[in-house]
Amino acid sequence: MKFTKKEVQERVSRLGKPLNLDKFTWCGKGRQFTSKQPNLDLNFKYIEKFKIYLSYASTVFAGHHTTITATGGLTAVVGCFSNIYCYGDWNNITVDSFSSVSIAPASIVKVLGSGVTIGFGGGKEIKVKKGDIIETCPRTSCWEYPSRYLLNGELDGVPHIIANNILSRILSKKGNVYNVINDGERWGSWLIKHKDTYARGETLEDARSCLMNNLLSIDNPKHHDLTLKSILALEKSMKDYHSIKGTCGEGQRYCVENKEVKTSLCVTMVNSLKSFFKSNK
Repeated sequence: MKFTKKEVQERVSRLGKPLNLDKFTWCGKGRQFTSKQPNLDLNFKYIEKFKIYLSYASTVFAGHHTTITATGGLTAVVGCFSNIYCYGDWNNITVDSFSSVSIAPASIVKVLGSGVTIGFGGGKEIKVKKGDIIETCPRTSCWEYPSRYLLNGELDGVPHIIANNILSRILSKKGNVYNVINDGERWGSWLIKHKDTYARGETLEDARSCLMNNLLSIDNPKHHDLTLKSILALEKSMKDYHSIKGTCGEGQRYCVENKEVKTSLCVTMVNSLKSFFKSNK
């Protein structure tokens, strides 16, 4: 099936509107789509043999024999015999049989079929089976490969959870309440999950209080004047990160004590906040 550039445009949108023709290139012979625009939605579901090159924070639905290269923030559902290359963090990929995924830190891969290979950079790769879920651990330095990962919720056979960009070993779990030890720490703390929101605290009561604050803070309109180029003082960046991402005081403490934080927003926060913004200002 051949596509003209106009027909491709009908399947590509940005912020709910068709992407302008001058914002992407299309090679009909090679079935290759390229765009530097972020926040794209591409619907090529059930259509095979596409090559797609994307910027940040895009969503793709495509058929078999699809190749996607993205700088990060990719959400993709593709068919069999596909290849995904993610060079930046925060990806959520679903692949079918006989596919390969080269993944970055802080990402998730869901496997629908057999014969799938996951690559972690530096030559490391694993074979996974149908039904497996792979979560790569958060980055601890700017140049780190995703050397650690959870396979079906376990790290080296021990139950773990990644919440608000923090890796934690699970000591016990009851319902949506976890007693955990954060990566690199020796003492236990508490984690509560409510739908897609997490809250942490040194005590269970602290975590419950934090959860209520997080639920009230999500998508606060006072942050809508921020852009991806905003430079914030450390104190304000922590407050905004808390409000937008739903990260509690315990999570902020962990971030400051265990990651490289400078006077402007640290890399981890920038990547987290990108998904919040709805336009490339």
